[in-house]
Amino acid sequence: MTEPDWVCDQQAAGGMGNTVLYRMVRDYPDHKDPAIVQDKMLIIGRVYSAAVTRGGGSKGEDSASEADGLYQHLARAVVEQGVELDRMIEQCRNIGRVSFRNLSQIIETHRFLNDLIVSSIKQWRGRTADGTRKVHGRTSFVSKYLHFHAPMAFFIYDSIVNDTLKLLMGRNSRIEWSEDFGDDLRNTYARHCYHMLRCTQNYYSGVKWNPRLIDGHLMGYINGSETPEEISKARNDLRLKWREQEKARLRKERQGNPINETGEVAHVFA
Repeated sequence: MTEPDWVCDQQAAGGMGNTVLYRMVRDYPDHKDPAIVQDKMLIIGRVYSAAVTRGGGSKGEDSASEADGLYQHLARAVVEQGVELDRMIEQCRNIGRVSFRNLSQIIETHRFLNDLIVSSIKQWRGRTADGTRKVHGRTSFVSKYLHFHAPMAFFIYDSIVNDTLKLLMGRNSRIEWSEDFGDDLRNTYARHCYHMLRCTQNYYSGVKWNPRLIDGHLMGYINGSETPEEISKARNDLRLKWREQEKARLRKERQGNPINETGEVAHVFA
């Protein structure tokens, strides 16, 4: 299918803000300059509430990067592997739209960048860092970062989308991996992409969909008559679930705290 003009088509891009990010990556697509890579990681991560440095901890006394902040350190590490990363991203751009046939290549690229970031954070923290603080994978950030570099190839991983998918597909929906999809690729992002592709099969037959459109429908920022009813219902059910959880939280809070004359909870501090 024809790829939308992400820079000019605000509706396809999911709003003007996204067109700005698509334009930034179009103008600076590669990973050769640490300053540019740092800014791309910083901007995409903060706009999408997935800062790559979140939970990074403190730099260890024996850190190999004494003068650098974590963003600087990560940018330099990415640039060191920039030739390979750019090659992998370019291959993902050339495969067209994500599908079960090309999913392994997309997952390999995601895993490559995710592993690079995690190992770089560990290196920055050094051996003297708090060993009890685990460096978790950057699944969400990496998916969002790579999406802007290859929009037709990468689904965005987001907790809201993931929760909506669980309502649509069933929490224990079975995954049938193909024989050529190795165990080392069957990670969190791969499972997410699998369910997203199943979603397209179930609800977008005959529709010229792309990863941004599916994300927009599941998140609710792209609406219209083309949104499948089942997705709208799952999204509304999720909102109702959140409201009930918030009500339960408030009830529990009121039970543990006295009520003042205005009827508001009077928080008691020890």
